[in-house]
Amino acid sequence: MRSIILLIACLPAFVWQSTAQKKVNRQYFISLLNAGKYDKVFDSATRLRKEVYGKNAVVDYFIAKSLCLDGHKENSTFCFNRIIKNFKLSGSKKTFIQQEITTCSATTEPEETETATNPDFSYINNVSLPEASVGGKMGKVFDCFSKNQTMDLSQMVLQEELESRLFAINKKRNAVEKIKGLLDNQYRIDTGGRYVFVSLKSSPLDSVSYATESLEKAYHFFVNFYGLRAPDKLLTVYILPNQAALRQTASLVHGIKLPDPNIGYSNLSDLSLLGLGQAKQLGTLYHELFHLIIRTDLGDIPAFIDEGLASLYSVSSWKDGKLIGDYRPWRLEDLREASHASDAFLKIPRLENLINYGWDEFDGEETKNVCQVAVNYALSNFLMIYLQEKNLLQPLVTAFKNRPFVPEDPSKAKTNLQLFEEVVKDSIQNFSNKFDTWFNGKYNFNLYGRTVSTPANSYNIPQQLEIVHELLYETNRKIFKFNQPVTYKQLEDELRLIEADFRNPSYQPQGANMNQNANIMQQSVPLDKATAKNKDIQNRLEAFDKKLRQIIFDNEPKKAN
Repeated sequence: MRSIILLIACLPAFVWQSTAQKKVNRQYFISLLNAGKYDKVFDSATRLRKEVYGKNAVVDYFIAKSLCLDGHKENSTFCFNRIIKNFKLSGSKKTFIQQEITTCSATTEPEETETATNPDFSYINNVSLPEASVGGKMGKVFDCFSKNQTMDLSQMVLQEELESRLFAINKKRNAVEKIKGLLDNQYRIDTGGRYVFVSLKSSPLDSVSYATESLEKAYHFFVNFYGLRAPDKLLTVYILPNQAALRQTASLVHGIKLPDPNIGYSNLSDLSLLGLGQAKQLGTLYHELFHLIIRTDLGDIPAFIDEGLASLYSVSSWKDGKLIGDYRPWRLEDLREASHASDAFLKIPRLENLINYGWDEFDGEETKNVCQVAVNYALSNFLMIYLQEKNLLQPLVTAFKNRPFVPEDPSKAKTNLQLFEEVVKDSIQNFSNKFDTWFNGKYNFNLYGRTVSTPANSYNIPQQLEIVHELLYETNRKIFKFNQPVTYKQLEDELRLIEADFRNPSYQPQGANMNQNANIMQQSVPLDKATAKNKDIQNRLEAFDKKLRQIIFDNEPKKAN
């Protein structure tokens, strides 16, 4: 049996096909398999995997298939299982890979197959394994098991058509003409930098230049901070005012039927990102932009990292040139609800389970329990917040980016959890204890049901101001649908007054010893001026936060029992 460690042959230029984006030439690999040149398939596919866009299910499939036919069944089975775990595969595609594992187990040794009838591997063309992925951002879920809660890709536009929408950055005119052909006259197209912006004429971008600068700043941060090789083509950005417009556009452009909770998604095949927002409210598009950039260089990224980091940046702000995820994103409520849930179908997973989840488990492909999926997203989000604080985000991404696809010994291959433990330099048991303690201190409840207390002076006003600003935007987007400018302006002015008072060093509240929230006198010992001011701001912020949440509660559909 030949060694699995092979010299990489010179790669023919026609293995990648496409003038716009690299595409795997499947027929080239199939011809090599038919000719029995399994070594060459392995060499070429392994080389491709090191290129931009190279970590995809098609390339990994040919690596696994060549290993099987060359007699390395254990390695082949390991790689096939990695494909199932690391890529979002529909039922038929997953079944195909499982059948290949079974077939490999029954395959005779290479020496015996050489005397057998010439094989024909053209059947591989009958299965369209994804060369790129589609990922979406979930909003609030109200019906855990409704069939309308999952993304339907059954009528998705063909890969060839998606790839025809890719253009070099200096080909904006061609890109605009192509996109015009996809849309009706409700839409408007603008360009800026590496971006083509699509919006509704009834709700156009108020500042294309601001949107361009904001996305470009995030683009360069993601690339430089994580050391990633980014897309080198134009990116098409669809910015929609509400979920109805988002669903309409997804169907029109991609043939995708979006679930009710979805508030955005990205498609690596045509380098597009779609989401709710305005030129100056781009949190969802930061989320989708991160997906595009990370999957360009790390197509087999584990679910908890991919969705955790994308969620981190969807509620974030700039500080000293870095995009920093907020400590209190809206997903906190998903965890709070799950921590007290008596329903057996809604549980917060242990970190060791979350980290080792494949996409099927993370995305609820088998259970169809979208509420549990929301909890998985939320826990991943807060795990990334913790790792951000510990300066461990860069080493985490680097460790998984450099993980070999084919191990020398499958029995010694590192799991997601083992790699994670190496990055944090701790066992998962110790790490989980530290994470739980940190979470309790930050958010005043235990992830697994036990309530704890925190000091009264732990309230972070600047942080809470950012959170309430984000909640106000979410209220405007989800409840007002950007159609109640007078009410929104009144709320915005109220919040800005609270913020101005906080930042005014000479501001002093009336009745400094009065607890305004409860309308009763404080203890007889007078408060110092700073404490009185902070207490006043805290009370007003809490009241404003409560007002917004009541508006949301009163206007959103109630969750089914």
